[in-house]
Amino acid sequence: MFQIDRNNVVTGAFPSFDQLETVRSRGVEVEGEYDFANGFRLQGAATFLDGDVTSDSDASLIGTTPILFPDAQISLLGTYAFYGDLDGLEIGLGVRRVGNSYADAANTLDVPSTTLADLFVTYEAQNGIITSLGVTNVADKRHVTGCQTLYVCSYGAGREASHL
Repeated sequence: MFQIDRNNVVTGAFPSFDQLETVRSRGVEVEGEYDFANGFRLQGAATFLDGDVTSDSDASLIGTTPILFPDAQISLLGTYAFYGDLDGLEIGLGVRRVGNSYADAANTLDVPSTTLADLFVTYEAQNGIITSLGVTNVADKRHVTGCQTLYVCSYGAGREASHL
């Protein structure tokens, strides 16, 4: 659990920055991992946030949440390491969720939450050479990562694959 009080907080992104006098962030973070001892491992993490403007020269902003401030971030990753003939092969599937945020200082424009899935496959050969393939946003879901006004928003990345 935490509480962070910050003064002179800059919000937004170029070209329209705003500065808030004092912002209080309260939240809780939790993470865990469990190895089932059969090749399957599960990892998870969650952060729940509550951000409030506690003082500002614009009294109408007191009690609002700053823009670009998601109320939650949650992730879950399951991996499986094969044995026997497939020794060295590992696969994983992850799910991540970013909660709601606001697109305006008055908190009247809502940026919806989004949930994305990622996966990877890794193989380590007996000679020690490792090759990996990872795919983020497997479903190629169109999503908004955040907004600072009704007209200034950022889209999240589409499906991307990487190989090592």
